[in-house]
Amino acid sequence: MEFSVPDLSSGLFWGALWKIIVANVILSGDNAVVIALAAHGLEERLRRPAIMFVIVGAIVMLIWMSNKAG
Repeated sequence: MEFSVPDLSSGLFWGALWKIIVANVILSGDNAVVIALAAHGLEERLRRPAIMFVIVGAIVMLIWMSNKAG
């Protein structure tokens, strides 16, 4: 696989990058709402570990799926 450096002066590059950033922000916000709703009903002592477990699980799945796709 060859890697090439993108043309940073290209409007096409910046447009594509902007779309990726916006999609990431939207999906991250959606994940935060889902995590908050899931943890809301838990007891206080279980809430923080549950949130951390879900966040770590999401990061692991993101890395795994990225490696599988690439």
